[in-house]
Amino acid sequence: MKKRLKSSLQRAILMIGIFLAALVIYFTLSYRAVELSNRVYSVMGEAELPVLFAESGGIRINPMHGYTQDMGNKTARDCLTVLPEDRKLSLSALEMNGKVVSVQYEIRSLDLSKLIENGTVKDITEDGEKTRIEIPIQNLIEKDREYLLRLSLDLGEKRVNYYTRILWTDKDFSPQMLEIAEDFTRKTFSKNDARALSVYLESDDTADESTLAHVSLHSSFNQITWGDSGMQQDGQPEICLKELSGDMGEVQIRYASFCNDRDGNVRKFMNEDNFVFRYDPQRIFLMDYDRRTEEEFESADFRFRGEKLLVGIESSSQLYAKQSDSTQFLAFRSPDGLFRYDSRAKSCVRIFSYLSEEDKALRAGYKAHGIKILGVKNNGDVDFLVYGYFNRGRHEGSCGILYYTYDNSENTVVENFFLPLPEGYEVLEEDIRKLSYLSPNRMFYFYYDGNVYGVDTTSFELVTVAGNLENSEFAASQSGRYIAYQDSSGEEGPYESERISFVDLSDDKSLELTESGRKLRVLGFIGEDLIYGLTDPNVTGAFTPQHEVAVSELRIAGPDLKEKSRYQKDGIYYGNAEVSEDRVRFDEYRLDGGEFRLAGSDSIISSKQNLDPAAVSAENLQDPTLQKCWYYGISDIGGKTVKCYSPKSFSLEKSSSIDLNIPEAKGREPLFLAYSLGHFRGSSRTMQGAWEQVYEDYGYILDESGRMLWNRTDKANAVNLKNPKLLPEELIAQIPSLENMERCDGFLLLNAYGVDLGSVLYYVGKGVPVLIREGEDYRCIFSYNAGTITLGDPSGKNRTVIARSEAEARFKAENNAFIAALKTEETLSP
Repeated sequence: MKKRLKSSLQRAILMIGIFLAALVIYFTLSYRAVELSNRVYSVMGEAELPVLFAESGGIRINPMHGYTQDMGNKTARDCLTVLPEDRKLSLSALEMNGKVVSVQYEIRSLDLSKLIENGTVKDITEDGEKTRIEIPIQNLIEKDREYLLRLSLDLGEKRVNYYTRILWTDKDFSPQMLEIAEDFTRKTFSKNDARALSVYLESDDTADESTLAHVSLHSSFNQITWGDSGMQQDGQPEICLKELSGDMGEVQIRYASFCNDRDGNVRKFMNEDNFVFRYDPQRIFLMDYDRRTEEEFESADFRFRGEKLLVGIESSSQLYAKQSDSTQFLAFRSPDGLFRYDSRAKSCVRIFSYLSEEDKALRAGYKAHGIKILGVKNNGDVDFLVYGYFNRGRHEGSCGILYYTYDNSENTVVENFFLPLPEGYEVLEEDIRKLSYLSPNRMFYFYYDGNVYGVDTTSFELVTVAGNLENSEFAASQSGRYIAYQDSSGEEGPYESERISFVDLSDDKSLELTESGRKLRVLGFIGEDLIYGLTDPNVTGAFTPQHEVAVSELRIAGPDLKEKSRYQKDGIYYGNAEVSEDRVRFDEYRLDGGEFRLAGSDSIISSKQNLDPAAVSAENLQDPTLQKCWYYGISDIGGKTVKCYSPKSFSLEKSSSIDLNIPEAKGREPLFLAYSLGHFRGSSRTMQGAWEQVYEDYGYILDESGRMLWNRTDKANAVNLKNPKLLPEELIAQIPSLENMERCDGFLLLNAYGVDLGSVLYYVGKGVPVLIREGEDYRCIFSYNAGTITLGDPSGKNRTVIARSEAEARFKAENNAFIAALKTEETLSP
């Protein structure tokens, strides 16, 4: 009886359990069905905005892409258009899907502070497939000074902005540069024609001869001419004048190419050539040439063979892939989009790409955006960001961050939210690299313009985690899970913080670091370990030569903030710290007379590898004709054919636009912006930091208003300053306490500490005296030539001529403690 009762009870419990499970499944599926039925589906529309061009010597140049936002001066470095003598600027609008109703224009100073001219364009004519626009610019601009031109086109349903810098000059050697650059690129596809290029080459063993992904003037003739690949140019190139500054010019050419591999498969590529020229009355010199090549993936059958997923020709720094915890799904980025491979189903989906069958070049192929994979789930879903300029779709012409999810079960890309940010792609990418993290509870965190934000991806609520930070006050771990920032509640600056906030973004838990009587500084992370410094409480008011308060102790702490190690030496202080993936490099100083003086440098190296467990590394093989090609390892596909497909639609029902309402930055340190070979390379609080990023590539440095601060190529061979503008003695006395870039008494002082002699002579060539500190005294460089320089007192007296080699040795012994002074009303390079 008891057994039967127990058996009946067990059956009843089992039936109730089955019923409850069925109920849960029913409501889950019903909710899912309702959710899907409420979805708003769409497809990514083709690009619609026209592209503007200028002309030079009959060559179509400077493709200008349209913006639906007011970009201010954020895209000013995209191109430079030189005006004809009569200042009548002719532009052409191509890829028109409608009619230009009207055109307004505005000319401002590069920092936007001065409106020079504005008006409505009356001369608009339709000429076949293009619309011609002529702007009669008035005689209100100065020669040899750059301005920002904004054109606003009324297209009927929307108004679109276009931007270019303009320059009116009598010294226009850009047509010759453009001709040389176009000729160089074209001739690389013919080994016979390319023999004329040998005069430019500086072939040596510094170039990587195993890859076509990157070639330069140091590459061999064979590499410059595409090795044995049989590469052919595909279509017309896009030519852009990037710079014309004094005797320096820069040209960029983008173009497509293709070749057949040894199995007859067509391989397609995107290429970018950058040229740096120097003008001389006798000839134009090619100072630098750089070619980057990336292979389109295109999901062809030959990409999947055995245990390899072939990516092809690519720079190793651009390879990026993540896998699910189960390793079934692999998401990887390619020049033509984002892909996900399913090792179990043997399928590959092209999740996202701006390329289409209708438009693979001018508009859809415009590369001013990036893709970051946030995570790959075991069910095949992929979370990812697209940031920068949006080429197609409902956000075409906008800049910012788009957060998407690929829904594997529905084969649909879901647009979660859009963050409109009027910022250039490469500057935005610098911030995205600092922090962009999706937590397990679906909070998305990112860093932008000195602020840390969090977005709830369900409710779209925006929170500010930290605000108005200096770059030096913030750091994120390698995974993005942990962040640390200095308390910025006061206005004392980055060297007066008594507290470091440490946040675990995976669960939003916060800890604090404090130590009685000591100031703390965030230095960075090695993997997930925090590196921070503590100042000496007995030292106040002392700065390093690069206007930094050195710390007396370095510490390394784990995610629980328990100390792992510390670094300290008697009488030694540390500054100018740089943290990379596995090491901390820093300068060492001694305190001398109330100032920190350089005593050497050192580094701490971590033996622990802090690899993202989801990250997948690519491997390479050497192809007989295409040279180094990259691939990802996959499970053997055997004789199966991989199914390749695209998402059926975009889902927009969740999509939301979130405005940041970015607070005005107050009291931040000015930054030096580094540029080379047509691209932004990064920002730095010191001129030395920016200079080191671009010196080898014949680059240049700007301030945040777009003013040229230094240019390696634009330097005279010899200069003798007759009547230089001398600095007041009281100003020189203030130099040790001034910031790295500071306006004072009608001058802009630039701390060029650590920059070599040959580079600072640029300022002498522009008529600006350069100071060098030797011991407790300052000397001034008044002239130079190939073999000598002339030194004197800042007063202009007691001048002596010494050999360049002697000067270099003397100044290097003083750690190249240079100060350049500019008059605030002048521009070094217009």
